[in-house]
Amino acid sequence: MSAGPLVAVALGFEARAVKAGWPHADIAVIGMRARNLDRVAAHDGPVLLLGFGGGLRAGQRAGDVVVGTDVRDRDSHARLPRAREAREALRRAGLAASSGIVWCSDVIVHGTSRAKLADVASVVDMESGPLLAACGADRLVVVRVLVDTPQRGLVRASVLNGRRAKRALSSASAALAAHYETISSGTVNVAARAAGPDA
Repeated sequence: MSAGPLVAVALGFEARAVKAGWPHADIAVIGMRARNLDRVAAHDGPVLLLGFGGGLRAGQRAGDVVVGTDVRDRDSHARLPRAREAREALRRAGLAASSGIVWCSDVIVHGTSRAKLADVASVVDMESGPLLAACGADRLVVVRVLVDTPQRGLVRASVLNGRRAKRALSSASAALAAHYETISSGTVNVAARAAGPDA
């Protein structure tokens, strides 16, 4: 029997926000750029990458929740089959979660670089690519809560929007906790779980 979900976060303050919504979550703090993946590599159940990301497109706001349908970087592109399941779980809980491609960067993206990425992705992070390599697309779920946007850069956004983003991450974590508890009880809709992600 497969293990329950492992929640991967980059940093401790993300772990605290997750715990506020999902008190019994099994959390692995993997560090920025996902440098500590031992627990992820050893886990045989779903892996949920939860935490904050940067918005790439006009109209996005701090606190928006984006479920990754794909993970891309300069060298690779993989589709995530569990994306639709996660997005539907968030929407059932009343969260206006959207779907989009996650671009994994090895540096913080600013200015014109962010504008260029908007043509190919909705959100940028620094951990999804290494997580994908460690556990594979079939087990990975990526949920990013936006902190910064094209209109408001990371430093300013972190000060002004931090609380909103933390609340959104806690709410998303609570919704996913309820979803996986439903799965473990055997009452989840199997057809919905098997459906592929939306574009």
